[in-house]
Amino acid sequence: MVEKEPTPEELEEMRKKEARKDKLHQNYLKRKASGKQKEYEERTKAKKKAQIESQKEQIRVEDREKAYISMQECQTYQEQGNKL
Repeated sequence: MVEKEPTPEELEEMRKKEARKDKLHQNYLKRKASGKQKEYEERTKAKKKAQIESQKEQIRVEDREKAYISMQECQTYQEQGNKL
């Protein structure tokens, strides 16, 4: 299969995307060097962790509702020394 050459418009669009991506990365590196990135991560860590736990619990509830794991299967699994 022969790849066709990108048009000038497509080249310009790719250049703009790459430039924006590079600018964002450079800003991230500046924040990281100044310590602001770490501050941001510390501020948002609890909120993100709570969100992830909430999503996990929602999945667990859905699984229980759909009865993917019956009680007997759970007991057999736990008797074998495994944790859910």
